[in-house]
Amino acid sequence: MNQDNFNMFQSPIMKMHTSASASDLMQITNRSILTNIPQEYLSFYIPRVLWDVTEDSIRIQLSPLFGKVIRVDFTPIHKKPGFIEHVNPADKYKSAFVHFAYFYEKCWIRQCNSFVHVEEVVRSIYEDNNPFRYYYENGAGFWLLMKNYKPIPATLMNVHQIVDNGRLLEERVNALEPKINLLEQDMEFYGPRKSAALSDISYQFSQCFESLDNCRATIETQHKTIVAQQETIRTLRSYVDIDDKRINQLEKKTENVVCVMDQLLSGLFHYRRQEKVLYEHLNVLHGENEEPILTNENDPESIWPTTRQGDDHEKRIEMLERMLVDLKMGFTNEKKEL
Repeated sequence: MNQDNFNMFQSPIMKMHTSASASDLMQITNRSILTNIPQEYLSFYIPRVLWDVTEDSIRIQLSPLFGKVIRVDFTPIHKKPGFIEHVNPADKYKSAFVHFAYFYEKCWIRQCNSFVHVEEVVRSIYEDNNPFRYYYENGAGFWLLMKNYKPIPATLMNVHQIVDNGRLLEERVNALEPKINLLEQDMEFYGPRKSAALSDISYQFSQCFESLDNCRATIETQHKTIVAQQETIRTLRSYVDIDDKRINQLEKKTENVVCVMDQLLSGLFHYRRQEKVLYEHLNVLHGENEEPILTNENDPESIWPTTRQGDDHEKRIEMLERMLVDLKMGFTNEKKEL
């Protein structure tokens, strides 16, 4: 068997001339289960089969070629959702859903003069969306095998039980229709009022959201202002720190100046004869008085500064003056005696 014999998917619909006879099958070994097929592939949809086709006839045709058929679901053509079946006695066709338990692994189906593996047929139907035309009874007719998009899971109930339960549910739904109609009438009556109330609530919410947006904008503006003020405060603090350093330096310099002035005042004024004036100046220097109390110029304790050396020289000068006066008087007296 060459590669050309497997090029079967050239057209949207694959024509198959086959039957359930042994000559149409090529068995390599005993049939084993094909395990690499997804579970959702184990179902075919046949849009039209004759009305008299039964589940057994479909099982007899497809089971030897594909795999084990576990059940077949029939529905009228163009059936609407629900459990009520509108069967027309004049209908000649119906739809079928064929469900498999598994496919055969080593099973080949004849296509014209070649054979195609069952896995290729199944994957072409589901993955390539190519319908498969299956001819039965030596070409007397064909079934179009297609992808089943919504396979129905198996159940323990039979068809009659499922339909009966479905009819019971439909009766309950029909019983609820008057209540639904009353609710619809209430909605028609109260609908405009509710709409007005909802509109008012919506308007109030919009106003609240607008107020929140305004508050958010105000908060953001205040936050920016606070951030700017904090930056200004940090700048001022840096200036204050600089001023504190300068003040400390000036205080140290002032203390040094006060010490120097204290020494100068103590040296300029006589600590005995000008004690009062000296202490007045020292009190002004240390901040105890605002200005010195000046004494009278005629006061022996004058405000004019002096020095200790000057005072000593003054005493010596006075002694020399007295000695000169005594010498002068003695010279005068001696002159008179001569």
